[in-house]
Amino acid sequence: MADPPPPRERAADVSKGKRFQLWGSKCSDEQRGAMLLDEVAVYSVTDARTADRITKYAFALPGGPPRDVCDGCACVGGNVISFARAGCAVSGIEFDETRCAFLRHNVATAGVAADVLRGDAAAATGDG
Repeated sequence: MADPPPPRERAADVSKGKRFQLWGSKCSDEQRGAMLLDEVAVYSVTDARTADRITKYAFALPGGPPRDVCDGCACVGGNVISFARAGCAVSGIEFDETRCAFLRHNVATAGVAADVLRGDAAAATGDG
C-alpha cells in the first residue's frame, strides 16, 4: 500500500535562501524547492552543513564508520539524509504525523534510501 501524500497545506512558506541553508548544495534547486517543512521544522531541522559535520564526526569515532544509524528525533530529515548519502542504513523516527509525512517525502525527494517510522523513540527504549 502506498503512503498517502503529505499534507502540503501544512507546509511553511520558506525562502530560497533559507532552503539553501537547510538543504545545501547537494540538492538541486528543484529538490530544495520540493522539500517540505512545517513552522517547527524551519527552526528545528538540522541544516545540511551541520548534519554533514555530524556525519563526518560519527565516521571518525573508534570502531570505524557506522553502518546502521537511527535518528530518534528525525524531524523532516536533515541528519537522516546526510547519513543516507554517506552510505549508512538509516532509520528515522518522528512522532509528529505531519513531520513524519514530510520526512518520508523529503527522503524520496533527496533520492536516498531510509526507513521512516512514525512513533515515540523514547517509548521504544522503555524511557517513554
